[in-house]
Amino acid sequence: DFAVGRMTQNADYLASTLNASLAPSVPALPSQSLDGSTDTYNGNVKVTYTPMDGLRLNAIYAWDVRDNETAVQAYPVVATDMLVDPALRSNTPFSLTQNRFKLNGDYRGPGTWKLSGGIDWDNRERTYTEVVNTMETTLWGRASVQALENVGLSFNLAHAERDPSTYGVAYWFPPENPLMRKTNLAARKRDTVGARADWAATDKLSLGLGVDYANDDYDETVIGLNESDTFNVAA
Repeated sequence: DFAVGRMTQNADYLASTLNASLAPSVPALPSQSLDGSTDTYNGNVKVTYTPMDGLRLNAIYAWDVRDNETAVQAYPVVATDMLVDPALRSNTPFSLTQNRFKLNGDYRGPGTWKLSGGIDWDNRERTYTEVVNTMETTLWGRASVQALENVGLSFNLAHAERDPSTYGVAYWFPPENPLMRKTNLAARKRDTVGARADWAATDKLSLGLGVDYANDDYDETVIGLNESDTFNVAA
């Protein structure tokens, strides 16, 4: 399946200030409206192969693009409708291209066991950010079993590593410490483990309990988040 879209914004700008005494000192806006335009492209392709009874193999490719074609212009800055910043500030038309590729398989057996596993690749290219490209690779496995006629159990494990391209300094933003690392761009190792139990108490009532734990390790970050733990319980 494929999709193409376009987002636009052309509403007239409001005045930079409502302060009549300040208005003469505020530089003019560069245009009457943003005249913003962002194109989106999305595509998904899935191929499934069943080489033998009980075994199914899947290959999935997904492509997502956000192409921001809005022009960059310099705008006056008014603080609290009282002060004019002498420096102009420009808009930043962020764009993102994401390519995802997944290989996985499902196997039914032995007995009521169902085993799944695979590897996922997630590549993202960005504009106007400190990192141009990130590649994340995830290995995962899942097992489920019908322990009793009305009780099902499932378990999952995953290990992911995100590898960014060279971390730079975004000169179009206020300067930051060059050792600073943002969590969505920094190198990261993530380990997750989870379990879930489902109980069909009656024909009309089902109960479930799930527990998940994740550890994120930003081992290359000098300034910024170094490690985090997440624990979730769902009923």
